[in-house]
Amino acid sequence: MNLEAAPPSSSRIVLKTGRGSTVLSLDRIQYISAANTCSKVVTIEGSFNVRENLSSMARKLPGDRFVRVSRFTVVNLAHIASVRPKSHGDQYLFLRSGVQVMVSRTHRARVMDLLRQGC
Repeated sequence: MNLEAAPPSSSRIVLKTGRGSTVLSLDRIQYISAANTCSKVVTIEGSFNVRENLSSMARKLPGDRFVRVSRFTVVNLAHIASVRPKSHGDQYLFLRSGVQVMVSRTHRARVMDLLRQGC
């Protein structure tokens, strides 16, 4: 059984951390950000580093629940509370936890499409 790749219908993901592997419910993840060659996974309970780059992490996540909002960040759509304009076409997402995440112009259309669909 391959625990590395989460099927699209899976509600959990296996992540490699500095202390081994962690099984995490996708619902708990607020966002994931790039941290050099690793990724920082921010959950409801806190955050931890994963020994995997952001692009690799994004491929494991279901596209109907997570969206890339910039070169540096992937966000769980279920945790988005509001969207506000920034400047020059960029926008901010405000998560339910109060965290503010920038949406780049490159990713804005996809983010807005998914939000309009009610994801």
